[in-house]
Amino acid sequence: MRRSRPFLIFALVLAVSWTAWLSYQAATSADPIVVSRPQILVAPVVVEAKLYDENGARKIKVVRVYVGQGILGMDGAQREPADMHIAVPELDDEAPGSYLLALQESAFKKGEFQLVPTPASPGYSPKGQRPPIYPATESTRLQVLEALRQFHRQLAGE
Repeated sequence: MRRSRPFLIFALVLAVSWTAWLSYQAATSADPIVVSRPQILVAPVVVEAKLYDENGARKIKVVRVYVGQGILGMDGAQREPADMHIAVPELDDEAPGSYLLALQESAFKKGEFQLVPTPASPGYSPKGQRPPIYPATESTRLQVLEALRQFHRQLAGE
């Protein structure tokens, strides 16, 4: 019985240390923003845009186009428009900043866009929820690029 006590103490210290290390890793390196791949894949237009206020009006400047150059009236190879602004009324209450947006043309007004909702999937129904937008961070950009890359690989039959 005396020999097992040091082993018990060692095992407890090891378990507590491992739990503390995992908690630290989760708190400092986890990225809580997960981009919805289905939303990105069904969107006819995917852009990175900068939202800002100018003279009391909301402006949305397209910084980079991932999908939908033709819909936006751009050359297919062009990815970074020089000075393109779009209208997305759903973003009027959003804070200024850079965002990744999954868009579609508005059925009601020519030249306007609306956010693409996340498609329903087994066990998830997005009814009544506002379509998500994503802050433009390195992680979210990589998630969008990876989703599009995998989709194009599947189309090519790789």
